[in-house]
Amino acid sequence: MHVDQAIGGLRDVLVHSGVWDKALVILLADHGEGLGDHGETSHGYFIYESTMHVPLIVHWPVGAAKFPERIAQPGGLIDVAPTILDFLHIAAPPSFEGASLLPGHGDRTPYGESVYPQENFGWAALRSLQSGSINTSMRPKPSFMTC
Repeated sequence: MHVDQAIGGLRDVLVHSGVWDKALVILLADHGEGLGDHGETSHGYFIYESTMHVPLIVHWPVGAAKFPERIAQPGGLIDVAPTILDFLHIAAPPSFEGASLLPGHGDRTPYGESVYPQENFGWAALRSLQSGSINTSMRPKPSFMTC
């Protein structure tokens, strides 16, 4: 509930100051939460959808182009900065590896990893690539999972 109150407070301040309608507000997290899925009570060990799925919420300024409320295509945190620059009509630097999430920028294949088990226990790192509903897990014994 604390996060909801903090976000609501931010919105209230922006509304009362007259900035909300002009603001581009982006809310995101750096990871999902296992919440007991697959026996993981936290996050960091595994690369299941529950820990890899990250919320991304965008409030577009009033009068901005109409973008879909939801996109089914996977994206990654690496795509957030290029999306902001694309919205502002600023070219992304060549060093950026992500791609804009706005329409017209093609398919993405997000990469994910968990190196926590490797760094803390000497176990193998877990890595994944996601394309559509297929999540390819790269670990000592490769496997394919549907999301």
